[in-house]
Amino acid sequence: MERAEPQLIQRRLYDFELLYVVKGELQAEVGEKSLTVLPGSLLYLPSLLPHRLILREEASLIGIHYDYFGELSLTGDEEIIVDEGNVRQSRFCREPDYAIIGGLQSRHVLPVDSQCVRLMEQIVKEFHVRSEGYELACRGLLLQLFAHLLRTPDKPVRLQPHARKYERAIARIVRSIEACCAEEWSRARLGRELNVHEDYACRLFKEITGQSWSKYVQQVRHQEAKRLLRMSELKVEMVGRQVGYEDQHYFNRIFTKWEGVSPGNYRRMAETL
Repeated sequence: MERAEPQLIQRRLYDFELLYVVKGELQAEVGEKSLTVLPGSLLYLPSLLPHRLILREEASLIGIHYDYFGELSLTGDEEIIVDEGNVRQSRFCREPDYAIIGGLQSRHVLPVDSQCVRLMEQIVKEFHVRSEGYELACRGLLLQLFAHLLRTPDKPVRLQPHARKYERAIARIVRSIEACCAEEWSRARLGRELNVHEDYACRLFKEITGQSWSKYVQQVRHQEAKRLLRMSELKVEMVGRQVGYEDQHYFNRIFTKWEGVSPGNYRRMAETL
């Protein structure tokens, strides 16, 4: 079977956008910077600055558009994406002088944790459901997201020469986890895949992706579990098995740790949307 051609998006924005990579890989050019955004990382796209995005078929993203000072009232894509044949300079949103979102303004890419992902998902849900007071709720959640990003240590990734030769192998492993998260993804397997000791393999994975091995595997399984709970009629126990947890109690505990609610309650909440 032939693979689909990557989707190329080239544009400028009147507002700002945060893109979180759930799975797959995103290639981006922001201004003069060329960036590779791996799963678990956030891409910051500012107003005015040209950017190019290359999306592959398997890529899955969470995106939110926003402005800092309530300058736009969004009704459609034409309100946020610049028509280069009819540029309205007065619509470009202002960026604060201070580093309101930590390292993103200077680096554009930042590894983030599950709390950031949950806040982004809540913003998306509020925007699409549009219950009374949703705009206020979105603003409040966005402020929480900014506060959390400000508290995220700003440590640019500078790979040592010994780690660079493992980048391709780890990218391949990441794709394999996303494709078959139910498989046994232990520290020992990571070591075998990289042909190094498991402790060293875990350090390499953290250095290259910015995430610990165990948290990354849990994150991929958690996202797939949420998808199955929303989109399928599988029993909760079977959902757990589909994402790699044979023990239902352990699945319930891990899911609740990540989401704040049990799998059953998450499904019931999703059914009300």
